[in-house]
Amino acid sequence: DRKGPIKINSEAFPNPLELNAGTELGRLTGWHRYAFAAAAVTGTLKVPATLVISSNLPSQGGLSSSSALTVALVGVFVELLGEVVTIDELVGLAVKAERLTGVAGGTMDQNIIVRAKAGTAMRLGFSPFTSDYVTLPSDIAVVAAHSGVTAAKGQEAKAGYNSRVSRCRTAATELAEILGLPANPSLVLGDVSSVPGCIEAVAELTPESRKCAEHVLSEAVRVDQAATAIRASDGPELGRLLDESHASLVRFGVSVPRLDAVVASMKSAGAYGARLTGAGFGGYAISVCSPNKVDAIVARAIETGGGPAMRVWPSGGSS
Repeated sequence: DRKGPIKINSEAFPNPLELNAGTELGRLTGWHRYAFAAAAVTGTLKVPATLVISSNLPSQGGLSSSSALTVALVGVFVELLGEVVTIDELVGLAVKAERLTGVAGGTMDQNIIVRAKAGTAMRLGFSPFTSDYVTLPSDIAVVAAHSGVTAAKGQEAKAGYNSRVSRCRTAATELAEILGLPANPSLVLGDVSSVPGCIEAVAELTPESRKCAEHVLSEAVRVDQAATAIRASDGPELGRLLDESHASLVRFGVSVPRLDAVVASMKSAGAYGARLTGAGFGGYAISVCSPNKVDAIVARAIETGGGPAMRVWPSGGSS
């Protein structure tokens, strides 16, 4: 019965972590919580190991850095145990780990991190799970720009994020009751979205629930429309959808003034459209544009948000 410990150093953060069977999640903060959770769900807290984390993905910016870290660590810990897991099992363990930290997240980020294909956007469905790849045309560029406000979903932004998840579940329950569906506390809005009369029933919801339902249900429609726009190489249409999405996120209450300013600045520099990314409450915004507008958009975004800002490309996943 080996007793560890697991020693983890991060090139990006100064405080190393040592984990063993006696480590308590409640005493940890920041990335340490995700590392503990990944070890806990894979049962590796007693397995001795020394790890170094190196990444060029910005942290606390709404670019799924916490999910990327969790997926990577779960994969490493499973390998340390000499086990083989399927992609679905890897995703499931990573989701379980993030939820152990107290973040009521979904499964989108983890699935994309594992299943992504270079050069494509990935369209995911969840009721039931489906995936499709849409090649990003060469005449549509994507720019990511930081707002100057940290979006620490694992820390300060967690309460705001979790409260929206809870409100959306409440909205789903209220809609189910209006539509005469059986009571089910695990319902999400995707479960009721295809029920006849659902859209009309949104008007009968309480104000907070209506706000949530309007955003989630309209965003689902925009996802399909965005996939169509990408396939058609229609940058202006894709930009319009991003604009609509950001306006909906503002109404949903997850944007902040600095994010709105960066979105506006990228549009003023020639972007087709822009929106915040990730959970919101700070971090990055993304825009789509013609490749010849990238330099101007990056410069304007840095002037507004303080940077960093850069052109980004879709890469392959960990699988």
